[in-house]
Order: sequence, then structure tokens, then C-alpha cells
Amino acid sequence: TNQSITAASRQAEELGLIVETAYEYDSADPETVIGQSLRVGDTVNEGTTIVLTVSRGPKTVIVDNYEGMTYDAAKIKAEGKGLRVATKSEYSDTVPEGYVISQDYKANTSVAEGTTITLTVSLGPDTSSGGGEGEGGAG
Repeated sequence: TNQSITAASRQAEELGLIVETAYEYDSADPETVIGQSLRVGDTVNEGTTIVLTVSRGPKTVIVDNYEGMTYDAAKIKAEGKGLRVATKSEYSDTVPEGYVISQDYKANTSVAEGTTITLTVSLGPDTSSGGGEGEGGAG
């Protein structure tokens, strides 16, 4: 394991084994052997079949556009695609409180499943600073 399918196949064929491959998604680099059907040290006859399990690399998903959605709806949608969700908040005069202002991965970007996407969520207008009418001023 942990060698390229090309090298592993060549090595097995030199030992007189018949090589079959099975592919699966994995965090290992694509085309890397991540498993095999025979244990190292097994005694087998020439012509025995060995199945090499090969990484396709990580499974990928396409990021949706979450801007303008409520945070809760965006989180459900993103997690449903296999993404993790982190948040940061900022004030906005144009985006209502609780809605997504922006995201760190653009829509239609391909990322590995399990990637954390950060959604910036509106706190609504900043009413704590001076200049506004009514409350919030220093006395």
C-alpha cells in the first residue's frame, strides 16, 4: 500500500499474480494503492488474483450560492452536501439580520467533501455607534 497503482501492479505481476483493481474515494492521493486482498507474507500460487484497492482521491462536491439565504437554511443545505459550516458575523445596512452576506468559497467551486465553508451572517445595521438617532450615544 501507499505506492502508485503502476508500481504495485508491476511488482505483483513480476511475482506471477493476476492484478485486479477496485477504486474508492479516500483522502490519499489519486491512483495510490490504499489496500490489497492479500496480506504481506501470504504464500500463494502463481496465477493467484490480487485485488488492489486504489484511491480516487477525496470525494468532491460543488459549493452552492448561499448568499441571501437565512443562515439556518444555508447551513442545512451545505451540510446536506457534506460540507462543514463555520460562521462569522458582521453588521450590514443592506442584508437583514440572520441572512448570509457572503461565503469564502464561490458558488460552483469544487471542493473536497468535508471542507469547512465559512458563511458571513448579518447582524443587521450597527446601531451602537454615534450618528444614528435615539439611543446609543455617550452621555
